[in-house]
Amino acid sequence: VMSVPSLPYFPMLQIEMAAQWDDAQDTPEVMMEFMTKRMGLPAENRDLVVTEWENIVAASRPLPDLKGRECVFGIDYASTTDFVSAGLLFKNEGEYFWIKKTWVCKNSKDIPRIKAPLSAWNEQGFIEIVDAVEIHPTLVTDWLFRMSKDYKIIHGAMDGFRFTLLAKYLSEIGFEPGRDGNLKLTRGNDIIKAQPVISSVFTNHNLAFGDDPEMRWAINNAKKISYGRDKDIGNFTYGKQEPKSRKTDSFQAMVHAFTIEDLLDDNSFSGVSAPIITW
Repeated sequence: VMSVPSLPYFPMLQIEMAAQWDDAQDTPEVMMEFMTKRMGLPAENRDLVVTEWENIVAASRPLPDLKGRECVFGIDYASTTDFVSAGLLFKNEGEYFWIKKTWVCKNSKDIPRIKAPLSAWNEQGFIEIVDAVEIHPTLVTDWLFRMSKDYKIIHGAMDGFRFTLLAKYLSEIGFEPGRDGNLKLTRGNDIIKAQPVISSVFTNHNLAFGDDPEMRWAINNAKKISYGRDKDIGNFTYGKQEPKSRKTDSFQAMVHAFTIEDLLDDNSFSGVSAPIITW
């Protein structure tokens, strides 16, 4: 009654809230929604966070020299007028290493909502603020091409629903989907399969991405989303803790890369020479 003063005077509302409460007992995300909207108690459900904060901090350790090493890339290109991220994922003897680039559209309508120090991160090189109406695809593909001069990029992955925005430009640098292609267009099931690997990598401190506050912020902004209400219990994909002010693009790019981590040789750091650019 403290959060919903009119509750005693509306029997149908009581019935509706009782039904919502019953549903919330079996589904963590429904419970979060109920507590936020009905009880006025917004809270982060610890069962739904990507990983514990101490695991994120542990992943902030320095990266080894990765020059000439084999890797795959992941891209999150959800909105050209908001945040866009791409990164390279490396693997060696059960450990993973992540290098990323994140662009922020200066004209994004969500920027006033964001409490993170974007200007400082831009100056420090953790993000690149783009002073344009949108983040053009060539910013992403030019970065990948530059990275290919130092690292051996063997494959890539991105959301299939956003592929048309980048198709022409990715093709120009040698990445195309298809049976014999070197670009995976990910779907929900791909991320569901990658989620246990990502969880294990964080838990066992087998991931490093350097001292990058924007990456830590993006991971902490994400949450696990249960796949199915009454079936497939234990299967998860990823979403945002809050849709406007808590961006997850840097993390989602890494998630896409993890959908193809099995293509990487687990001993890829041994006997590797500098990459040969073929496009």
